[in-house]
Amino acid sequence: MKRKNVISSSPLVEITLLHRAMRLELESLCELARGLEGAGAGAPALPELRARFRNFDLVFASHSAAEDDVVFPRLASAANRDVAAAAAAEHVDEAQLVDGAAAALDRAAREGVDAETVSAVQSLKEKLTEHMAREEEEIFPLLADVPDGELRRMVGLVLGSRPADVLEQTIRLQVRHLEPDLARHVLATMCDVARRTHFRRWLDRSLGAAAPPPAQS
Repeated sequence: MKRKNVISSSPLVEITLLHRAMRLELESLCELARGLEGAGAGAPALPELRARFRNFDLVFASHSAAEDDVVFPRLASAANRDVAAAAAAEHVDEAQLVDGAAAALDRAAREGVDAETVSAVQSLKEKLTEHMAREEEEIFPLLADVPDGELRRMVGLVLGSRPADVLEQTIRLQVRHLEPDLARHVLATMCDVARRTHFRRWLDRSLGAAAPPPAQS
């Protein structure tokens, strides 16, 4: 199965399509940071940048943990070899870059946005973009060898491991950046996996009109 087909059609779309949403959010954060370069600590758009970055940090940390704890071990078992040791190690380095960018934005709130602030966010975007592309080329195609039932079980594990606030931010990020059909597909998959729970009720209460109605699964 081709890479793009695995990414868009796997039952694990909550993981695979999140890469696309995170890339687009990073691009948007970089654009916002560049537009603020030279602005003082009181710039009206700076709180928005910091808030969106904090939310991105929550989503990224949760996503990395889901890959490390659920996806990578299952793929390693299926392939009878460690297929993602390098990717898991990169998660540690990337967490440090996230912390560095967060510190730069905290400093900007005190001293204003300078070139170092913009560089910290841009460097994070470039590193994470390279990392996600590598996973999509080398690791995600292995999902084609995992039965759909097992993939759905993995989705359930991922959803169940996320605190409600992190799950809400993750879904909001996907709804903001994915094409409407893909966003509906992601939500439909989540609702299908969690159909014996109160997930759909929680989704409607938490996001309301912000989320498109899930497609029929």
